[in-house]
Amino acid sequence: MPKHLIADAKAMLEAELPTLNDYQANEFRKAIEEKEVEAKAHADAFVQQRVAALLADRTEALKQLTEARDAYDELASEAKEGRISTADASSRLNQLTQRQLQSEERLARIAKQAEILAAVEEDPVAWADEQARRVPSTMPEWGF
Repeated sequence: MPKHLIADAKAMLEAELPTLNDYQANEFRKAIEEKEVEAKAHADAFVQQRVAALLADRTEALKQLTEARDAYDELASEAKEGRISTADASSRLNQLTQRQLQSEERLARIAKQAEILAAVEEDPVAWADEQARRVPSTMPEWGF
């Protein structure tokens, strides 16, 4: 059976529509609708899986940011009371700044991934076609 992207199948239907009888046109439309339903189900499963992972990752990044903030507060208190040397305070401040930056970068990556998931949710059929372009063996098979 030939393999085509859903978008290509739609274009084929439009091109062939004048030559098809009603039965053939309806069968063609049904085949496209079935592939769209499959694509939407695949996209939904992908999004649900990724959302769960992103939420867990986001929670961990926020936890690390909170810990860094608390450590900043502790460091400021120790420095204010003179319980820590300037060298130690500077070293700890650099470490905390590094931890904060890493957590913020992690949150930025999570936000970008969330944008990708939003695009998948917005047009799951286009996403499925893009995946099939990348991995041709996953392209839908058609009976025409």
